[in-house]
Amino acid sequence: MITIEYFGIDVGKGKIFIAHYSNNDFVKEFELIHNEKGFNCLLSYINNYSGIYFLFEATSIYSKVIELFCKDNHVPYYMINPLEAKFLTTTLRTWKTDKSDAHKLALLAKDLNKKPSRNFSENIYIKVRELTRWYEELNDQQSYLKNSIVQILDMTFPEIQSLFKSRYSKFALQIVKKFPHPSYVHHF
Repeated sequence: MITIEYFGIDVGKGKIFIAHYSNNDFVKEFELIHNEKGFNCLLSYINNYSGIYFLFEATSIYSKVIELFCKDNHVPYYMINPLEAKFLTTTLRTWKTDKSDAHKLALLAKDLNKKPSRNFSENIYIKVRELTRWYEELNDQQSYLKNSIVQILDMTFPEIQSLFKSRYSKFALQIVKKFPHPSYVHHF
């Protein structure tokens, strides 16, 4: 009989909860901190086993740490969408510990029989989502800066708006930089 070691990993900010099952049998649960000592401890623990399979939820930046650990140490893993995990684990038995998600994921790993994720972070959809978020953040910053410019100009130099089609053009901004107040124009 082939023994498969299932590790359900609940990833959090700065720490992970791990539930280890060997086929259907619970082996151990433990918590690790996201640091070199914690990951060395995990590596030495899993080196005692073969047929290892990690399952964890894709939780934005927090899951990247365990994903990198798996890649660097050639550990087969599957990263599951949190909504899919919730849907699939609702039928599993309930645990009465703080580490219940890790247990549910370990039990789910046994039933999923999914192929390990291939370099998940290179998935084009993940990259597009990250770039979209970055674009939205830059767009928000740009809007904030434009609103700030309008407010400041309305207080210091309201006439400048009538001189340019766009108060955000390079030329308009250079003029405002050189003449931030009407009194500067009179002295020129």
